[in-house]
Amino acid sequence: MIFIKSKEMKINLTSTQSEMLSTKEDIIKIIKDNPDTVKAFDIYDNDELIGFVLVYEFEKNKYFLWEYAIDIKYQNQGKGKQALIDFINYMKENFAAKEFTTTYIFGNDVAK
Repeated sequence: MIFIKSKEMKINLTSTQSEMLSTKEDIIKIIKDNPDTVKAFDIYDNDELIGFVLVYEFEKNKYFLWEYAIDIKYQNQGKGKQALIDFINYMKENFAAKEFTTTYIFGNDVAK
């Protein structure tokens, strides 16, 4: 997977999935207002945009996985799990990430 710095979420989700994330407008504002602590990336599998990830550095080298989503066209293919593994490795190699934490909405068994 390839991770390209992003200023907005460009993928498509179901309405139910969209309700579990910040709005696209809020994501743009979060990225713009927190340039030193927030990192956002488009996720590519070869040349295909398949997902989006946004992390917040809450302490040096410690990140909160704030937003993570795979485009509806690429769900249930194992790409989301692989992208997350590759992203964690990417963050370790490029940003000295030592710890990740996150939360999920009860009932979202995929996120769990």
